[in-house]
Amino acid sequence: MGLSPSNGPGMSKRKVRPMLEGLEDRWVLSTASSGLSAVADAASAGGVFSKNFQTFRYRTPQGTNVLIQVVGKGSLEGTTVDSSGALHLLFSKTNSYSKIMSSLHGGTGQADLASIYHRDLYVNGAGGSLSGIGGSVIKMINLPSFNLIAGGRINVTEGINTLALNSVGPATQIQLRELPSDVTAGATSGTTTSTSTSGTSTNVVSDLFLVQSLAGINGEFVSAGNILLQSDPGSPSPPPAPPGVILKISHINGNMTTLPDLQTDSRIFGYDSATGQVLRFSLDLNQNTGAVDTSFAPIQVQAAGSTNPVALSVGRNGSQLVLMVGTGSTITVYNATSGALVGSFATPAGMDMLGSTDTVSVMGNTQTNQLQMIDVAASLAAGTAVLPAGSPSNYTPQAGVSFVGGLTGIPGSNQVYSTIAATFNTLTPTVTQLGELTVNTSAAIPNASGGLTLRRVFSSASQTAIKSGGSYVPVDPNNNPQDIGVSVGSIDAYLASNSIGTNGSGQATNTIRVLGPQSLNTYATIALNAPGPITDLSESFRPDINGNAAAGTGPALIDVQGNIQSLRGLTANGLVLNDTGYLNLVRTGSLSNSVIVAQPIGHVKTPMSKRTNVSLVSTSNRDYGTRGGVTLNPNLRQIGPLSFTNDTTN
Repeated sequence: MGLSPSNGPGMSKRKVRPMLEGLEDRWVLSTASSGLSAVADAASAGGVFSKNFQTFRYRTPQGTNVLIQVVGKGSLEGTTVDSSGALHLLFSKTNSYSKIMSSLHGGTGQADLASIYHRDLYVNGAGGSLSGIGGSVIKMINLPSFNLIAGGRINVTEGINTLALNSVGPATQIQLRELPSDVTAGATSGTTTSTSTSGTSTNVVSDLFLVQSLAGINGEFVSAGNILLQSDPGSPSPPPAPPGVILKISHINGNMTTLPDLQTDSRIFGYDSATGQVLRFSLDLNQNTGAVDTSFAPIQVQAAGSTNPVALSVGRNGSQLVLMVGTGSTITVYNATSGALVGSFATPAGMDMLGSTDTVSVMGNTQTNQLQMIDVAASLAAGTAVLPAGSPSNYTPQAGVSFVGGLTGIPGSNQVYSTIAATFNTLTPTVTQLGELTVNTSAAIPNASGGLTLRRVFSSASQTAIKSGGSYVPVDPNNNPQDIGVSVGSIDAYLASNSIGTNGSGQATNTIRVLGPQSLNTYATIALNAPGPITDLSESFRPDINGNAAAGTGPALIDVQGNIQSLRGLTANGLVLNDTGYLNLVRTGSLSNSVIVAQPIGHVKTPMSKRTNVSLVSTSNRDYGTRGGVTLNPNLRQIGPLSFTNDTTN
């Protein structure tokens, strides 16, 4: 915090007599006892607000008096304390100058933290969103005496500069997005600040109420490359630290003995039309290969050799990651990790497309040329497909555009991506070619009281031709025996297309093209070792990135979209840190049983003697100095954004 006028440079150092806060700010609820007792009694029951929801007070079961307050623009409305005394913090209506600060007195001097979410996203069913679209940015959340409990989660993917905690426990998730340094709260109302970092641009909208909200994300991640900090010739001091998220966590207490390899632990489902089975594949992103995962029992969907289409997607049933298998007029749901049957529900006949974002699943019908959102949990309970609350009834693309059958989502995006047939080549106006249509599943609408409100909508974002060798690919959506463009899924933040059928053999080659979702550039090809032709793919996931809060096992997961200026602390054990950007500095007293992946890693200041069972993976984009113990992988592509398979919004 900055200096106040009474203690700034050049000011007189006169003594100030301690004063009690005004009674109106102390929320004295009873005159039968002292004001302090009344506040403590009220706070112990769940906390009290004051100053228009900018201040929240409560007392922990251990007798610690806690004050949480917003400095600058913002609100803590919706913040609660559960029966165990753990804080569930919601914030909203903030901007790039806003700070959430804390003060603790008495008791143990510490407090438990269960969750942090943006209120507007949480109440609109997007608490688990890794895009952050619709939420307001914030400069700092400073909780240096708080302990994120086992199973706790912090999701501030709208944009943040600094996060400080005392500790994080096992089976915890912290998902953040870098707040660009040129987003300032002085922006004129109605203006949009577009900032590009490593190929990805974030659009932040400022409104009349000084609230700044993330309105959109564009582009594809590109590794930062060589980063050389230049000293100022006129100043002998070291160059300033680069911009990025600042993390201060004294103790990271994950519980993980077997380290996950984020390049080989990715899984994806595929439908083998020759056997009529859904198979799970293990992907090796280093070798660009995929093999059948023998630890997962194949799921028999229909008779071997059947030509009926089967659609796959990995989505969410509440907090559980599930595999959805669509066959005609039924979607059957399985636990994505174990394969256990969860249930099924009926759909309109002809449903042959499935895809999922972080927060919603979408089904489609190539015959009616429509998409429809589905609430998986509500659909399972009702036995028939149910729309999410507030969602539109369906979506039809513009005239001249027809769905081919491929549909998927990627993590960290509120969009689904579908293959289409349209006349992209103006030289052949009567022949349709293969393309990709990006469809928004939500929109951030200006709120009359400030900020944005997330709403379920369908809207077209873009459509682009998918080419092979620079040539257009002809496709007839009404006569597509080779299933051109049907087998589509995703691997991390990339689209995955199982060939495009230009060699006349349809999808039988099982050669997955890894495509940028906007550029459609081919980043790699993955050879899938499958017994038969794979005619549909799901979204990928990592079952090894999981935790069990009750058992106290699992990693402390930190996933950051953007650059990290520094991660500092005393001890770190059981940490999985994935940075989609440049990680400038890691400085901890000790580091054990941990995985850190970044593009690239700049400096690791933990002594080698204080590292045990640690994996550090970086692109080789650094041409000076050494980092000690870092594994270089020049072909490292974006990983994640990551979340647990038993994700929870607490």
